Amino acid sequence: MKHPNWYSVTAAVLAVACVCVAVGVSQASTTNGTLSVSATIGSSCTVGAASLAFGSIDPSTSSNVVGSISVSCMAGAAYTVDLNGGLNLNSGIRRMSSGGPTPSYVPYSLYQDAARTIQWGTAVSGTTENGTGNGAAQSLPVYGQVPAQPVGQQAGPGSYTDSVTVTVSF
Repeated sequence: MKHPNWYSVTAAVLAVACVCVAVGVSQASTTNGTLSVSATIGSSCTVGAASLAFGSIDPSTSSNVVGSISVSCMAGAAYTVDLNGGLNLNSGIRRMSSGGPTPSYVPYSLYQDAARTIQWGTAVSGTTENGTGNGAAQSLPVYGQVPAQPVGQQAGPGSYTDSVTVTVSF
C-alpha cells in the first residue's frame, strides 16, 4: 500500500534541503580593513660660494668687493644662512692672517647690503638670511670691506687669507 502523502513528504524534504543550501550560500560574509600608505620627502639643500678676493689693497684706504653665496633648496624648504667669524676672529672682528709663527692681521667685514650696514653672521653680532627654496640656485650677495687702517696700525706687505664657514640650516 502506498502512503498517500509520499509526494508531499518528498516535496517537503526537497524544500527543506533547498532552504538549507540557500541559507548556507546566504551566510557568506565580508569584512574590511585599512591599508595605511605613507611617504616622507626630506628637505635638502646645497650651498656654494666663490672666493672673495680683495686683490692688492692700499691699507690707508677702504677696499670693497662683492661676491655671492649660492643656496639651492627643494621647493618649499625653509632655510637660514649664517656665516661664522672665520678662522681668525678676535673680539667680534673678522681678520685675514699672514700665517706663520708671528702672523700679521688685516681686519675685514662681510655685509648683506650694498650700503655695508648689515653684517653677515651671528658670530660678529650680525644677522642671518632666511629664505624658501624654489628648486633652483638662489644667489645671496656678500659685500666685503677692508676698512682703512690708521698709520702705525697697518699690516705689512704679504698675502693674507681667512676661511669663513657658510652654514645653511633647513
